[in-house]
Amino acid sequence: MKNRENLAKLLNGYFEPKTREFLDYWFLKDTQLELISLWNQIDNLNTEEYKNFFKIIFSSVIITKSGGVSLALDLGHTRPHKVKAVLDSNGNVIYGNKNFDRSKKRYLSKSIKSSFEEFKRRLNQNIKSIISENNCGNIPNISFCDSQKLSLEDETIDLIITSPPYASNAIDYMRAHKFSLVWFGYKIEDLTKKRNDYIGSEATANYCFEDLPEYTNNKIAEVSSIDTNRGKVLKRYFSEMKKTLKEMYRVLKPVNRNINH
Repeated sequence: MKNRENLAKLLNGYFEPKTREFLDYWFLKDTQLELISLWNQIDNLNTEEYKNFFKIIFSSVIITKSGGVSLALDLGHTRPHKVKAVLDSNGNVIYGNKNFDRSKKRYLSKSIKSSFEEFKRRLNQNIKSIISENNCGNIPNISFCDSQKLSLEDETIDLIITSPPYASNAIDYMRAHKFSLVWFGYKIEDLTKKRNDYIGSEATANYCFEDLPEYTNNKIAEVSSIDTNRGKVLKRYFSEMKKTLKEMYRVLKPVNRNINH
């Protein structure tokens, strides 16, 4: 009981009011206590590499397509919807509307899993994956940078594999990311502003657009004739992707045209 009280104090002191409101809406109180307990242990680690590794595990416990430990039904691809009810292992409603339509149980309810058990399960999965990769002798070098301004030398990369974001926030990644980023110390208001930095953002005021090909401009004009703001959003997206593609071209090694195919 004492430990629970200490965790509650730690939880209440960690978040400012608006972020606290966000958490109370999307996470059960018991889940919040479990997560702050995990986060506190991770944050107290002395080795930065271990911290980063466990933070990734921590985030994966929260952000999943249909499972996870939040009250959101889908964090992977759509705007998250809050469950109508939380069920225990026997199908009894322990949170929410006790009279929800049981015929739609799959879409309206979920069973909230233990954060500790989920963390342990995903930790074991990642450890097995790391062991398997190490046996192959390939050790990745992971770094972070802006795809529109890569911190790489010219003509130094053999191959780029990428999955670009969709135009105009077809998938609003911040909607999902903020569920774990608030635990990383970000304020909910700051994350809302941070969304404007994402490729595909709808913020176009004072944006410096790129010169685009005629075909692309024609497509933007078609959209603008129907919706001016949507046209500007599309122009920003293509401008951002042009910058990204230019960087990819810059860092890729030239193709050896003497190779026989």
